[in-house]
Amino acid sequence: MDYQIGKNIRFYRKLSGMTQKEFADALGYDNHSTITKIEQGKRDVPMSTVAQMATVLHVSPAVFFRDIPEADYIEYIEAIRKLEAEDPEKLRVIREMLGMTSLKKESASDSSKAAG
Repeated sequence: MDYQIGKNIRFYRKLSGMTQKEFADALGYDNHSTITKIEQGKRDVPMSTVAQMATVLHVSPAVFFRDIPEADYIEYIEAIRKLEAEDPEKLRVIREMLGMTSLKKESASDSSKAAG
């Protein structure tokens, strides 16, 4: 199996909030090691199983075969979600330092100038 497909399966599994064990259980596997091998691209998966995985994750099977840049950054996404839950103020400060907050303020300011 192609590593990209396994990486995409992992991305959508994590996006859904499922653990490997929960995903394996939903697919009828005895343990999560099969899911680990699939996500690492070390195990081939029949198309019928790909379709079943898509059903469990509420996505189209086609998404597993696309290039998903976000799949490369899943660890960062998880860290941001964790920080957002544990310390939203720290995340706000980080966003402000990166200029993410000021861009929204400038955009809102520009909109109000145009309206006024």
